[in-house]
Amino acid sequence: MAKFGLNIGDVVYKYQLQELIGSGHFGEVWRANDNALDREFAIKLLDASGTSIDTELMEARIGNRMQHHNLVQVHIADIVQIKGVDTVVIAMNYLRNGSIISKICAGNFVPQQLAVKTMIDTLRGLEFLHDNGFYHNDIKPQNILIGDNQEGILTDYGISGATVNGQAITPKDQYRPHKAPETFENGLIDGKTEVYQAGITLFRLVNGLGLATECFNNNSSAEYEKLVKEGKLLDKMGWQLFVPNSLKKIIRKATNSDKKKRYSSVLEMRRALEKLKLPNSWTCNSAGKYLCENATHIYEFEIIFKPNGLVDFVAYKTIRKSGRKQKFGKFTEKNAQRIQITKLQRHFMTSITEGKCK
Repeated sequence: MAKFGLNIGDVVYKYQLQELIGSGHFGEVWRANDNALDREFAIKLLDASGTSIDTELMEARIGNRMQHHNLVQVHIADIVQIKGVDTVVIAMNYLRNGSIISKICAGNFVPQQLAVKTMIDTLRGLEFLHDNGFYHNDIKPQNILIGDNQEGILTDYGISGATVNGQAITPKDQYRPHKAPETFENGLIDGKTEVYQAGITLFRLVNGLGLATECFNNNSSAEYEKLVKEGKLLDKMGWQLFVPNSLKKIIRKATNSDKKKRYSSVLEMRRALEKLKLPNSWTCNSAGKYLCENATHIYEFEIIFKPNGLVDFVAYKTIRKSGRKQKFGKFTEKNAQRIQITKLQRHFMTSITEGKCK
């Protein structure tokens, strides 16, 4: 039983509910069949009893104008009553692949190539929004869907806002773990705030989905704000060892606490990502083991802790065609201190990511 007390099979206006996709303070999202058109939609139900109908319809009006392959389009909006409650019903494309969150591995991150490609798609959608005078203001993994052609599609215009000539605006709400330094300072958002939100989103995708929310929840509001304003948030959350400096540089620039040092636009950030050359991606299996697989090889490693406090690191590659497993001599170290092993592991993993070892 969800917020509206609805169940699978119930009919809301002309929509027969098939599956609850998500819910929150905003309302609910259902997969539903339009009985008039005999077509499947994702419908969003917004309780309008505590606000104006016009306020709740703003999301639909923005989404209805957005005809771009990297943005979810709103097709229809209606005002109905559900058990006596005024409710806005917004019908959007249903994307059966769900959000980018469905692509995370057991290590709670998304393989790097997919994360970067999806962010490039998302930034294209944001460019279109900005060109049409809107800020999205809610860029986060949950709001990036995967289309039928595996393209990234940005959704949810619930706290988006209109701008005139790209001027800063005061948003009606904010996703606090992605709140930019300037928004803490003056409550405003602009195009560079969107760059910041995209940077934090990309950081989470490649390093760990829960890092930002964990850091937000484990610190007081004042402590979290201080981390953001001082530009210490990313290092506090921590980087995966396989993330190369080329990608770190882009994410750091996008999330710079000094907005003057960020990318000037989402277009500039997209172009920087498009120049990256990252031919391989690491993932993590259910046993917690890191693996990198491509068409010709499988790369892996083992870390052996010894009773004397020293550590061995052994890197391997398996040739797919023959099944032969070999050691990487230059990435093998025995009886070393943990700090040395960490450095060697980082070197090995980033070298594979960047295609510098075969």
